[in-house]
Amino acid sequence: MPCGHLVLRAVHVALLLHELQAKPTTGFANVNVEIVGPQNERQESVVKAFLHAWNAYKASCWGEDQLRPISQTCNQEFGGLGVQIIDALDSLWLLGLHEDYYEAERWVLWNFSSDLDVSVSVFETVIRVLGGLLSAYGLSGQEQLLVHATQLGQRLLRAWREGPVPHELVNLKNGQTSFKEPELGSSLAEVGTIQSEFTLLSALTGDASFHVRGTQVMDLLGPILVEHGGLLPIMLKPQPPMHWTNERVTLGGRGDSFYEYLLKQWLISNRTEEKYKNWYQVSVNGIRRAFVGQSRPSNFTFVREVRTWESISQLVQSDRWLWDPDNLTTEESPGLAFFFQFHDAQIASNLSELGQEASSSSGSADAATGLSGQGSASEPSHGSPAWAYILMPSLSANTACVLMELLLSHRWAEASKMMTIVLPPPYHQLSANSQHRIDAMIGGQLQDLCWSREEFKMDHLSCFFPGVLALGVLTGAAAQPAEELRLAQDLTESCARMWLDSPRGLAPESVLWNRAPQRSRDFRATPKDTHCSLRPEAVESLWYLYLATGDRKYQDWGWAIFQAIEAFARLDSGGYSSIEDVTAETELLHRDEMQTFLLSETFKYLFLLFGDRQPLDLNKTVLNTEGHPLPVLGAWQQRIRGQMADAVSSCKRVGTRGCI
Repeated sequence: MPCGHLVLRAVHVALLLHELQAKPTTGFANVNVEIVGPQNERQESVVKAFLHAWNAYKASCWGEDQLRPISQTCNQEFGGLGVQIIDALDSLWLLGLHEDYYEAERWVLWNFSSDLDVSVSVFETVIRVLGGLLSAYGLSGQEQLLVHATQLGQRLLRAWREGPVPHELVNLKNGQTSFKEPELGSSLAEVGTIQSEFTLLSALTGDASFHVRGTQVMDLLGPILVEHGGLLPIMLKPQPPMHWTNERVTLGGRGDSFYEYLLKQWLISNRTEEKYKNWYQVSVNGIRRAFVGQSRPSNFTFVREVRTWESISQLVQSDRWLWDPDNLTTEESPGLAFFFQFHDAQIASNLSELGQEASSSSGSADAATGLSGQGSASEPSHGSPAWAYILMPSLSANTACVLMELLLSHRWAEASKMMTIVLPPPYHQLSANSQHRIDAMIGGQLQDLCWSREEFKMDHLSCFFPGVLALGVLTGAAAQPAEELRLAQDLTESCARMWLDSPRGLAPESVLWNRAPQRSRDFRATPKDTHCSLRPEAVESLWYLYLATGDRKYQDWGWAIFQAIEAFARLDSGGYSSIEDVTAETELLHRDEMQTFLLSETFKYLFLLFGDRQPLDLNKTVLNTEGHPLPVLGAWQQRIRGQMADAVSSCKRVGTRGCI
């Protein structure tokens, strides 16, 4: 080994010995944080639970990505980067487990390497590993952690192969990129949940390339977000020209953290990048208008999904017509056009029978039918899809919702892929700045627009949203603070009910909220999503709502959730396991997995929730989507921010390739 390396290693050993012998310091390197450890019995219980999981991981999988708690074996789900150690670093610090922290930090300093011949998820690696390294650097001030973060960030930059949108996977050694599902591309959450970590890395290193890449993505998506009322589809192809490949719109999987980071990027910029605040406000408005519903019989508030985003103009080759929800539900419309996409154009061309039945059922005048986007001379070809329409004159919107049920149950619907609805011109055309503009409803399925289905799916992942709303109120980002806090309270209660009202107090992966008044239960587990991974989103929102209101019911709900985890997920052999089916009437089956977010988020948020005093100042700290506290950019970084802004402007002048 070269002499210089020996000297460097000796210096590192001396630093480590000094750190292990010293008392824990009190604060971030850049932000003041009070280290308090457990303050009461509930927090002490969380610390014990954390150690039960941590010690099981240490005993069987030290240096590996994750523990399989039943078999006491390991997996390398995230490429073999030792993710569980890095993901837990700041939790160890905040929970007062400083000896364990320094032991884990020592492993990172001596053993972590990003020079591995593995393909990793850019998203997962940024939020878990890069975020974990940056957070630990902020807590301990150990410079080598920043070195590791910088080296990792440089390797992740190679995910940008063309254009401003990163590829989903990147090989850390050779830079080759790929996708898990090439036909779908990258998800909205993946490309929109890198900005905070990359911005901070640029500010700490003076290398603007990280910030530039994150900014490029959002400068592309932000204006589209505004144009379409604050909501975007979940999948997009990064290759120019960028296009959507799955038009489902959701706050659940593949969409969630995109909306979270609209607020958090504004916060981490020390509230200087106003475009993120504006985009956040637009998205909150769109979500409130398009996604929020109430269950039956108890009127719990939930957020649903919309399954199509496509502009109706693509179907009829005309101007875009926008929904006004007031007109949709209360006013008489001069006409409504129903559009079907049939698997076979020959079927689509023979709509007279369906048109007659529609006219008869609705009491309307004769319905006009035809093919959309084809001239009269066009002959439909067998086996090719086609769009067809039924135009219903003098039909009220409420009657249209009734008619929709008939059409969906008709045998014609079996041959169709999608049904949508549009108001024909010139009726109810809204200006671009209309307060009622909801572009997410453009081309939306009529059954979604009418709320006619009896059940609506909501992922547990969506439970992040009420916490973000509360954070927006706390930090001054909310456009309507009182209304947004009320919505946050209502949604948080619903998320808590997903746990508390389940048979054993464990929430399933997703639920179906009931809209039928004759049913006695407000929700049930989605049949294919009955497992429980001990996710953190509900307890995360409980913590934010407790901070925003001071109401101790949030602590009590969190304690009930913690007790359910202890009763049913804790393994005597060590660790905690996911539950296979929380609805099972017999003995629960355990999955042989313990997700890293149990230690980085779930137990951390429970610990923070039960605290008498809060160790984190949310004016100076932003928790990333994996629960890692990151310092807000301070005044000492104004010069760096100016350099980053210059770099972004230069990239825009030079073009995309000039930014690589």
